[in-house]
Formats: sequence, structure tokens, C-alpha cells
Amino acid sequence: MPAKKVDPEDGVAYTYDEIAAHYKGKYKKKDIEAYWENTCTAKGKAKAEAKEPEPKAKAKAKAKVKAKAKPKVKEDAAPVKFHYFPLKARGFPGLLALEVGKVNYEAVKVEFADWGALKASGKFPFGYMAGLELADGTMINETNAILFTIGKIARLNGGSNKDFGVSTMLACKAAEVFTELTKAQPTIGTIKTWDADKAKALEEWKPKADAHLDNFDKLCGDDGKFTKTGKTTGELHLYSLLYHMRASKFKTEFSPKLTKFIEQLEALEGVKKCIANETKFGELGDYVLPVP
Repeated sequence: MPAKKVDPEDGVAYTYDEIAAHYKGKYKKKDIEAYWENTCTAKGKAKAEAKEPEPKAKAKAKAKVKAKAKPKVKEDAAPVKFHYFPLKARGFPGLLALEVGKVNYEAVKVEFADWGALKASGKFPFGYMAGLELADGTMINETNAILFTIGKIARLNGGSNKDFGVSTMLACKAAEVFTELTKAQPTIGTIKTWDADKAKALEEWKPKADAHLDNFDKLCGDDGKFTKTGKTTGELHLYSLLYHMRASKFKTEFSPKLTKFIEQLEALEGVKKCIANETKFGELGDYVLPVP
């Protein structure tokens, strides 16, 4: 059986062939080999080595070797294309995953005035946004299909069966709750017709929303993570949902565990870029809005 080593990027053990296949096209072969030899840790030894403090000189030398061995990022010849409106809406989790996973992508901003013709063209399989266009021209529709495809490219779907299952569960439930949120809370499409009946319906949905959040809280660890890395596609989708709740002022305070979860996600460089509108899409408006 081929030897396995732990990739420090996600803490999961892989064979050299698996490491090489994942980083192929991103890094040069010699850099991947150096990364395998000098940075990845033999399976089962990572914890033991971590318990043995090294002399300062040895630790510095090791850090130097790791820095030298770490491959330089190289953009793929053919990036994926992410088609979406200039909005933080249902496609926001995909953008978060692209940025957190440092995927080479091209932003294709679709203006609302152009959407009718694009939809009629059949370019998007199910006739709605967002769309992830792969290098071979295949267009992926459906929020979570896009998210999981990006997760496969960037290794953000969870390294173990448990983490993969938890991640997909979070993503599916977050998508469901987001749909409920947009039916109850004002959006750019419903804000102009907001009335007393809609306000009443929003109040009636709040207890259900709290129940959803309680269920998410029960799944979250005390460390604010649902999985080992804490940044799987499912966790990014849940973060997107909580972002919309806060941005629309539907809910501004969360449980201690979910608050820690939010803080940890917002410390990631990719998430920071998305919140600050510093991605390739530039300025993106919020789809879910505060009650007028």
C-alpha cells in the first residue's frame, strides 16, 4: 500500500499520487515533490512530533526548509468562469468558496438587463443564475452543485467521510433556510411592495428561524467549527446565510458558538475580500434588505 502523509492544508493523509494530482497545474512538479518531502508529515507522526518541543535553532531551520519547499501559486491555463449578478445573494457561497479556496477564476458579471436574452439562449441548464463554467465549457447550475464542484477543485468538501457528510448537510440546510428567509424578509424584488401582511408573515417565521439556528448551534463545536478545518463548502454556505441575516438586520446576535464560527470565517483572507467587495466582481449589492 502506498505511503501516506498529512497535508497541513487540511490535516488529511494522502498518498503522493493524490497530492500530485490535486496540486497539478497549480504548482511545478519539483515544488510538489519538495512539498511532499519537506512539508507533509508522515501519517501518525504529526501529533507525536508536535508534542516534542524542538530547540530554537532546529525549529528555525525547519521553518526555513518549509518556506523554501512551499510551492509558489501558479494560475491554471484555463480558469473556471463564475457567472453571476452584481449581488450578494444565492450565488454568494460560490464566490466565498472561490476566494477561500484560491481558485483561479474569471468573473462574468451579468447585468439584469441582459439576463432575459441569456436565459432564453439555453446557456444555463436550468435557466437561472449562478453558473460555473468549467474549462471544457460545461456549465454547472444549482447553488450547491456549483459549491461542491468548487470544493472538489479547492479541496474544501471535507477530508473525511464525516466532514464531507457534515459539510453537505450544512450546505443543503443553509440553502433551504435562505429560501425561507428571502420569502419572509424584504429583498430587492419585494421591498417596494412591503406591507402589513408581509410584516406579519415575517414575525410568524421568526420562531421557525430560531429553531433552524438552534439546530445549527447543536452541530457546532465549542471551538466554533463544524469540521476539522472549519472552512468546508457547507460552512461557507452557512456563513453566507448568517451574513444575509445580519446584513438585513433580521438577526444581529447569535449564540456564542455561532458567533465564534462567524469570527473565524471572517478572519479568512478570502472571506474578507468578499465582504469588502474586493473580489474580481467588484462592488456587489445586498439582495436581502432591512425592513423599511
